[in-house]
Amino acid sequence: MAWVETFTGQPVNGHAPISTAIHIAGRGLQHSCVPVETYNPHFGCHVELIRFFDDALITVYREKHLTVVSRLEIGTTEQTLLAVTGPTATVDDLLLSPDHEHSCIRVLRLPDLHPCLPLPVAPAEGPDRVQLRSAPEGASAHWREGRSWPLRLPTRDQRGFPDRRDLWERLRAELVGPDLPTDGPSIMIGAVTPFLDHPFVSTVTGRASWQDPAAPPPDETSRLYHELPDVPERCDAPWWFPAGYYHYLRTDQEHGGAGRPDEASRWLDWLERLATEHPDQRPGGWEPQWELAEGATHLALTAIRLHAGLLAEVCRDGRLPDLPWAETHVAETPWRYPKGFRRAWSRLPRRFRPGSFRQRPQRAADC
Repeated sequence: MAWVETFTGQPVNGHAPISTAIHIAGRGLQHSCVPVETYNPHFGCHVELIRFFDDALITVYREKHLTVVSRLEIGTTEQTLLAVTGPTATVDDLLLSPDHEHSCIRVLRLPDLHPCLPLPVAPAEGPDRVQLRSAPEGASAHWREGRSWPLRLPTRDQRGFPDRRDLWERLRAELVGPDLPTDGPSIMIGAVTPFLDHPFVSTVTGRASWQDPAAPPPDETSRLYHELPDVPERCDAPWWFPAGYYHYLRTDQEHGGAGRPDEASRWLDWLERLATEHPDQRPGGWEPQWELAEGATHLALTAIRLHAGLLAEVCRDGRLPDLPWAETHVAETPWRYPKGFRRAWSRLPRRFRPGSFRQRPQRAADC
C-alpha cells in the first residue's frame, strides 16, 4: 500500500516543523518513505493521484506553484519529478493535463512518463477554461458554459508521434479547394499544428532528443523541486499569425501594408470555409481504426478547423489577441514550420503582430 502523510512537530521558537512524505509498505515490502518535493511544506499539497503502475508508484500532487508527477521505483528512495499543468485526470495508464495556451490536452503515458500525441480542443479565452473529468468508461472535457465532449484516448498502437514532413504532406492534400490564398495550407499548418510535434527535440537537429523507451525525458525531469522547470518547455504555436498576415495584406502600402486586398479577401473566405465546411466537427480524439499517421492527420485537421473560426472573427474585428509573439521559437526552431509559413513570417512587419503581455495590441487600422 502507499499513502501521503504530513507530520507536524513541536513548535520551536514559534515555528512548527512540517514535513510531508510518500510512504510505501506492505506484505513483502520494507517500509520506505521519501519527502514530497514542494516549494514550502507549510503550504501543504493536494494529492490528485497515488497508484502503483507495474514496479513504480505514481503520485500526482498540486503544491503552491506546480502540479507535479512523482515516479518512485519500488525498492528505492529516488524519485523522478515532472511538472505538468493541472488539474489532471487519469484513465488506465494515461495521465491527461490541459494545455490552455495551445488549446490541447496533453497525454502522458504512465509509469515511464512518455508523452503521446496531444488531443486538440476548442480554443477558449478568459475564464472559460477546459476542465477534465475521468470515469471508468473514459475521459471528457468540460467548459463552464455547459459544453462537454468525450475524449477518445489512443490505444497502445496509436501512441507516439508522426514524422513531421509526412504529416505536412498529408495535411496539404486535405487542405485543397478553390481560390486558396498563396501559401495558405503551409501558413495554417505552421500556425496551428506545432503542438503535435514531439515535445522533446534537439534545437540543433530537429529530431527527438530522447529515444530511450525505458527512461523519462531528459531536461524535463528532476529529482529536486528547485531544479524542476515550471512546466515542460513546449513550442509556442503562433496560431494568431494568419490574422496578422490578413491585416498586413489588406492594409495599403502607404500605411506599411502589402496593399493586396484581393488576397486578404481570399484568406477570410478560406478561413470561413474551413470553420463551416464541417459543422459537426468536434474534438473527440482517436478512432480505433486509425493508424498513427492517419490519426495525427485527423487531429491536426480538427485543430486547424477549430482555430479557423476564431481567426476569421479576429480578421473581421481587427484586433489581434493579447499573446506573445512566439518569435524566439520560430527563429530558433525553423524546422518546426513549413517553408511557406517561414516565408510569410519573415514578411510580416512588427506592427501587425500582437503585443507582449505588457502591451495591449492595437487595431490594425490604428497602426
